[in-house]
Amino acid sequence: DLAARENGLMQVVTTQCWNAQVGHEIAGRFEADIRAMDVEVLDVDYGAKVTIRIATDEIGPAGALLAALTSGGAEWQPDGVVRMERPVS
Repeated sequence: DLAARENGLMQVVTTQCWNAQVGHEIAGRFEADIRAMDVEVLDVDYGAKVTIRIATDEIGPAGALLAALTSGGAEWQPDGVVRMERPVS
């Protein structure tokens, strides 16, 4: 919320982290689509496969996207928790 950010009204929340590995051929589109969903992308590691780490308490939409782009060949794995600042709504 823009007004909350401008007024500095922030809260610290604990959010579930997830990671998934995808092939280089879909990594760019996948990352862009995840960001377009307003999911916090914490890290992207380009190794033999691309590992994307996100923070979200609701994996449903991101899970559906991953399943669609990989034809069910990849899944999100729980990857701890992170404390983040979010605007008070």
